[in-house]
Formats: sequence, structure tokens, C-alpha cells
Amino acid sequence: MKKIFVLVFISFLFIQNSLKAQQAGNLAYEIDDIYLHAGIGIGYYNYGYDHLRYGLAIPLTVSVEYGFHEYLSAGVFIGFANYKYDTYVYKYSVSHINFGGRGTFHFAGLMNDNINTNIDLQKFDLYLSFAAGLSARTVREISGTIPPSGPDGGIGILFGPSLGVKYKLNDKIGAYLEGGRASYGWGTIGVSVNLN
Repeated sequence: MKKIFVLVFISFLFIQNSLKAQQAGNLAYEIDDIYLHAGIGIGYYNYGYDHLRYGLAIPLTVSVEYGFHEYLSAGVFIGFANYKYDTYVYKYSVSHINFGGRGTFHFAGLMNDNINTNIDLQKFDLYLSFAAGLSARTVREISGTIPPSGPDGGIGILFGPSLGVKYKLNDKIGAYLEGGRASYGWGTIGVSVNLN
């Protein structure tokens, strides 16, 4: 009886792995794939109400991630933004370069398996990312004198989570939307390219 149970169990595992192998290459997120993401920031943080902001108001971000586990990927990101501020007394510009690491938990498959959702894994990837890195900021006076309470340059720590969804358009290209404490704003929208 034990031998039959072991044989049935091994057969079940073999069939399950065979079905997963047949789906390989067709899912929105795959182990061993490398993804390049390019996006623009939506929204921005902690800027005063007495400012008129203009210039390159759309921050640009790029990240690369490697899928090393069925549910996990990790990689690096970099981004750039430059803003000009006009107050009643002075004008100045602020440039940001953000860079660091990013880890992502892809949970759509777990939702399908454990709470009986019916997410199409060939088209959708749902994920939670956590980014940590550095933000280098430079400030340049354009006119007037920036008061001591104004912004200053330097390097700060950047970290925070974001929740995202990616829609796979074809085998290589997808579109994504992330919300949360992303690299530059409350969200990012962009294009994802599978480099494999």
C-alpha cells in the first residue's frame, strides 16, 4: 500500500511539473527571465504650496530585474528628474538622480492557487516591490537668493514599497502601472521588455 501511495504521489508531482513546463514561456512572469522596465513618474512628493513648478515635470526611470524564483525577482533601478521652481522672491532648479536595488514578490499565481481567483497568468502579473537606494539632489539658483529654509543639495536615502500590475501585450513587450512610494512619485507607468 505504501508503494502504491508513493507511486501515485510521484506521478502527481511529475504531471504537475509537466503542466508547468508546458506553460513556460507563455506567462507574464517567468523564472530565469530578465525584464527591462522603462517608465515615467506620476505625481510627486513634499513640495510646498507657494511654488510654481515647471520644467521636466515627468521623471524618467529604468530598472532591470531577474526572475530567480517562482515568486521572486530582484534587480537595480536608476532615474532622473529636473524641476524648476518659481516663488515670489526667487527661482531655482532641483535635479534628482535616484539609484538602488529593487526586490519584487509576484503573487498572482499564489492568489489563483490559494483563494481561487481566476487571474490569466499568461497576460497579467500582479506584484509588490520594495526599492532601496540613494537619491542625489543638486540645487541651483536661477535668480534671487534661496533662503536658509529652502531646499539644499546632498544625498539622501530612498526606500519604500509599490504595488504593481503588468499586462503582457506579446511575448516580449508588456505595459505596467505601479502605485506607491516608487522612485520619484506616487506611481509609475511604463513599458516592460522581456530580454530573453
